[in-house]
Amino acid sequence: MRDSPRVQDKWTRNTLLALSAVALYQALRTSKGTLSPLAVCGLLIACLALMWGVFGSPIPRVEALREKALLVVLAGGLALQFVELLEATLRYYFGTSFLHVFFIAGIVACGLLTIAAATGLVRSGKTWFVAVVVMHFFLGVAFLHIEDVPTIDVLVFQQDASAALVSGHNPYAMTFPNVFGEGTPLYAPELVAHGRVLFGFPYPPLILFLCLPSYLLTGDVRYAHLAATTLSGLLIGFSGRGLLCKLAAVLFLFSPTVFYVIQQGWTEPFLVLLFSIVLFQCRLGRSPFLALGLLVASKQYVVLAVPLAAWLLIRQRSLRAYSSLMLRAGVVSLAVTLPLALWNFRAFLWSVVMVQFLQPFRPDALSIPALVVRMGLPQPPIWPAFVALGLAGFFLLKRLRPSAAGFACCLACMYMVFFTLNKQAFLNYYILVGACLCGAVAAADMNCALDGEVGAETTSAESNRD
Repeated sequence: MRDSPRVQDKWTRNTLLALSAVALYQALRTSKGTLSPLAVCGLLIACLALMWGVFGSPIPRVEALREKALLVVLAGGLALQFVELLEATLRYYFGTSFLHVFFIAGIVACGLLTIAAATGLVRSGKTWFVAVVVMHFFLGVAFLHIEDVPTIDVLVFQQDASAALVSGHNPYAMTFPNVFGEGTPLYAPELVAHGRVLFGFPYPPLILFLCLPSYLLTGDVRYAHLAATTLSGLLIGFSGRGLLCKLAAVLFLFSPTVFYVIQQGWTEPFLVLLFSIVLFQCRLGRSPFLALGLLVASKQYVVLAVPLAAWLLIRQRSLRAYSSLMLRAGVVSLAVTLPLALWNFRAFLWSVVMVQFLQPFRPDALSIPALVVRMGLPQPPIWPAFVALGLAGFFLLKRLRPSAAGFACCLACMYMVFFTLNKQAFLNYYILVGACLCGAVAAADMNCALDGEVGAETTSAESNRD
């Protein structure tokens, strides 16, 4: 039975998206998201695979192999990642303590179970996947206990702001210690003085709200990051119907740097969680306006792409339906942002908005501008990143058909373009791109989109089944 014209290039696109995710994770592994020759090569491969998958023509051989081609890429990428995780674990955590042994055994168990499911040695249902997801959480707990607390500003921001809010103080009207020391190039000179950074909590209020439960229960906000990562993997795995979507979720959960991102305290796990909730709500045939609104309110750069990509969540491309979706999402965003923003709007505006424009150019960023500077050329301007983001969105909306997978693919492309052309682009930013790629692969067997205000779900005849 031949594929319909609407899904003719489904297998080529999904296979190349999976290849892009594998290449991106390898690029991030080589230098932990900073500029290096190997990282640039991996990033280039990831970008080419992504662009070919979206804008290129179908590969006849891949289309003939159908799900087998995608399965090979996912299984190969997973085998590579588990071997790398095990090698790093044995190198750094080899010891006789219970946590060391548990972490090594857990990585081995998850790897064997996943490869067994991919190769058909165990039944490709839900049990193995849920077991792997649960083990991921406990491995994350062990990792946080094995590793020392890092000296990094993002963790200080979240810890101190949580303490301030619990004590009844405005987290946007405070300052933080400069953990990097005087003369650091990581802040603009006008943002530091007397050992302090002269701005308050630099993220929207939702990030702080998501940190609070973990801070109150454990005194450490990173357990919220861990829970968000694990839950994201679970939701991505259930955003589709078959084995392939679960393998894509495990590819994200056990990417080489995923535990490092959690240990450092970067906030992107919260964004990935909200993104995965959007996919899962589409899978259930429900309007994702709530999760979409929270996603828009989560971090500054999200508002640049998510509202545009949300057009792909509308089955009938109607301005009325789109306006209804975005209006409700906007109300949700304002509801979680305004209470703290209006407490001291001037301090909020300075900390969340104005400080972003003062952040210095980072020559160690994994981006084209940093590479240009490394080659001895003048520093390029930043405005091309915003122009490229808009142009990419315009062509993506014309190329991709409405679906949850299209939404995820659109975000992956737009953010890949934006970050690679920006003045700051590190591991935490690209983790979101990788999650979007895995989410696009996972949701690809579902034609979930919104029709007006009610989610409508249709399933391709070629969907993968358990």
